[in-house]
Amino acid sequence: MWHGAQANAAEKSISERFYGPWAQGVNRCGDRHQRMPIADFRGDVVADVACCWGVSGGVRKVVDAYHGAGKHVIIYDKGMLRAKNKSDYHRVQIDDGNPLKCMMRRGRSDERLDQRSIKAKIKKLGRRTKSSKSAPIVIATNSQKHNDFWGIEDGAAYDRQIVDEIRKHTDRPIIYRPKPKRSAFLPIPGTTYSTRPENIEQILKGAHVLVTHSSNCAINAILMDVPVICLGQCAATPVSGTSLDTIEDPFYPDAALLRWWMVCLMWFEWTNKELESGEAWKFIRSEMKRVRV
Repeated sequence: MWHGAQANAAEKSISERFYGPWAQGVNRCGDRHQRMPIADFRGDVVADVACCWGVSGGVRKVVDAYHGAGKHVIIYDKGMLRAKNKSDYHRVQIDDGNPLKCMMRRGRSDERLDQRSIKAKIKKLGRRTKSSKSAPIVIATNSQKHNDFWGIEDGAAYDRQIVDEIRKHTDRPIIYRPKPKRSAFLPIPGTTYSTRPENIEQILKGAHVLVTHSSNCAINAILMDVPVICLGQCAATPVSGTSLDTIEDPFYPDAALLRWWMVCLMWFEWTNKELESGEAWKFIRSEMKRVRV
């Protein structure tokens, strides 16, 4: 079963480009699929597995209904490794809004890492030097649609709470970076407000730490040797700190953990060609067999 969940025209375009190769790959594996707009979902569990694009709209309802029936949900989205917020890959997330449930399993081959240009960059990570006293803290937030998925009703209020908590531990400058497309997230007093045309890579250069609930910017930070404090759950959680108490001396992974994390991450990003061939769906089926809902 395929549920198309789009929040805006840009994501709808990505979803449409994704659906054709995905459907061909499912067919090649001998499985059947039925397409249903997310708006038409009424809570009926009619398939062995539900597949959705993104977490907007009624995806949380799909997840809750299928999990309640003991069935898996696959959530696809834009690739996690991006340059200027663009990627030729699609991420795979089993039973949640991140790939953590299956991601860090032992015994994964590094063949997918070897195929990516990121390999050379990984070798240079894990050598971080201590930041200066004036290095800023960057707060990267979710859009409200992602906040809704995670049960955060008022994202702006949640962001203000993060700033207040940080101020209990440090007087470093704070750069507040809400999701650029969500102008409803207004500046927070005592912080520097960042938005387009400034990109996340520019903001992170020289930063002390990135703080986020579950933004994909956490991956950008790690790949720039900037520590991360993840207050929710995201793909970077295995290489991040989880408490603001440590903000002056944040956790940063060593080179061995960084490389293993990246090896595992690569198995949850797939191209259209890999979707169309069925290779991606075969992998997903094998992963679903290894875990319970």
